[in-house]
Amino acid sequence: MIESFGIETIDIGYSESLTHGLEALKITAAALGREARAETLLAEIERRLIGH
Repeated sequence: MIESFGIETIDIGYSESLTHGLEALKITAAALGREARAETLLAEIERRLIGH
């Protein structure tokens, strides 16, 4: 329905795992032109998960 109004959408599906959620972040960031910000967020997530 949203697309019928000319609004661009992306389909990232439903995240069933952390890996898929992180991939969805990358896809969304690319669609918004915010890849650098996503890389910063992904690095912070990795740092927190690993504990360094």
